[in-house]
Amino acid sequence: MFLELYAAAATVLAAGAVQDTDTTFAAGGADRLDVESAGGEVVVEAWDRDEIRVQAAHARRNRVEVRRQGRTVYVETRAAVVDYRIWVPERFDVSVEGWQSSISVEGTRGRIEAETFTGNVNIRGGRGRVTAEAVNGNLDIRGAQGEVTAEGMSGTIRISESEGAIRAEAMSGTIRVSDARGSVAVETVGGSVVLEGIAASAVDATAVAGSIRFQGQLQDDGEYYFGTHAGRVLLELPAETAADVEVYTRSGSVRMEHAGAVEAAGAREGVGRPGRGRSRTRFTIGQGGAVVEIESFSGSVVVREGGR
Repeated sequence: MFLELYAAAATVLAAGAVQDTDTTFAAGGADRLDVESAGGEVVVEAWDRDEIRVQAAHARRNRVEVRRQGRTVYVETRAAVVDYRIWVPERFDVSVEGWQSSISVEGTRGRIEAETFTGNVNIRGGRGRVTAEAVNGNLDIRGAQGEVTAEGMSGTIRISESEGAIRAEAMSGTIRVSDARGSVAVETVGGSVVLEGIAASAVDATAVAGSIRFQGQLQDDGEYYFGTHAGRVLLELPAETAADVEVYTRSGSVRMEHAGAVEAAGAREGVGRPGRGRSRTRFTIGQGGAVVEIESFSGSVVVREGGR
């Protein structure tokens, strides 16, 4: 899809004055919006009417096509830079696919899919499944419920005030998740991971070169993994935490600064061939419960009480 849009956009020359398209029509039984954009800004907002309104700013020679097929309303134009502002009923699923397009979706209660090559993606709301992808741009998702997936290359990924199964992958960007409930699985190669205000039954956080910071509550039956090659791992846990913690490291330091932590008898041991393996350190916080594994090849590991 991206290559087709790029090839088509490359053949378009700047032309004419800007012309506005503005049309409003009944939604009827429709419940999905599908927008294709070669370039420009796409803003989709929910309102309390059973109508769809499409506003578009574009060159005079270009034409915006709005059509309905089944329960889906399609909005598209061929190889043109168009700025869209579209209103749909709250119930709508929304799909926006762009090339050089910034995308914003706000207030809808259905599924949301937003994908662009170059541009930022901002999503507010969404239920069931929310998916965002950008090769060159930032992703910002807030207030989603259900399955949340974000994939980026060079930009920052932010997910906040969301509930459900959260998954995020970045190549060189930082991943930030805050005020989230459910489960969290995040992975970045060149960036860092910051998890704040987390109340999740499962966390899997991986960074190759960057650091990992976790601040949140652990569930007694939860499972948590934090792994980085060269970065630091910092866990800030409440005083009442109950967890069994295992730390694996090759050459990094380990500091347990939680008042409720006790190092297990015989906890420090080597793993692997003498002189070439890893060391493992085990702690129990409180009465134990949640399973926590931490790995850092050469970075430091710090576990402390939140607020310190």
